[in-house]
Amino acid sequence: VVVLITDLLHIAKKREREVEHAKIIVDACKEAGTHHVILCSNNFAECGPQAANHLGSKGEMEAYLKKESGIACYTILRPGSFFENFDDPVNMNPLKRGNLSDLYDADSRVALVATRDIGKAAVLVADNPTEWNGKTLDCVASLKSGNECAAILSEVSGVPCTYKPAPPRFILKFLLPDLYHMVRYVSDGMPGYDCSDDIKRFRSLIPDAMGPKEWFTAKGCWSDGSKFNEPPPPESNRSIAVYVLLSMPIVILAIVVALELRK
Repeated sequence: VVVLITDLLHIAKKREREVEHAKIIVDACKEAGTHHVILCSNNFAECGPQAANHLGSKGEMEAYLKKESGIACYTILRPGSFFENFDDPVNMNPLKRGNLSDLYDADSRVALVATRDIGKAAVLVADNPTEWNGKTLDCVASLKSGNECAAILSEVSGVPCTYKPAPPRFILKFLLPDLYHMVRYVSDGMPGYDCSDDIKRFRSLIPDAMGPKEWFTAKGCWSDGSKFNEPPPPESNRSIAVYVLLSMPIVILAIVVALELRK
């Protein structure tokens, strides 16, 4: 069994290169006689905006696997947005005490899933290749807005939390257009996409799939390691200085973009 996962934003960089990566792996699976290929796609692969390249690329990869690859046994998983994005220090979005951030507007309802549960779905279909051959499973466990998730985090952590989208929309538009088009699609209500039945189906297959409350409870701490429902550690002057230094590039970038918009 091969579980195929590609990455446009950090590795491939370009849509056509991500599709090429997938084709190379699928062709290698065909040549090696792989019994079952499981493609990790995206829940917007069919209905999302083509301008969001990391969504459109998944549609191309699905089409190749289904129609051109010659793979005899395959399954497609289509995950929603990851809960893990709420605590993502690598991409400058750590889960800080009292704050919750993601790409989307505060009132936009987002299809969410824990990466743990995507893994469980992959094991399920891998253990039952005949039953899942040629089928697609949307991996979505919850539909919540940022504000709703912040309220749940407040309950779980014992700290009043507020949600804000990050980075600001104008930064997405100029520097990360791929994500900008996806965020706009979600803000517009995800036309052509209805995950209510997908959530019921996924939860019937993965009964312990996490929603926001379960995910925050399992996490149990802020990004700095301090536990929920415990007082914050004393903050040193050094930590404050580090925060100031780290925020300076963002401030400078915002100023540059603002000046460009005024031209």
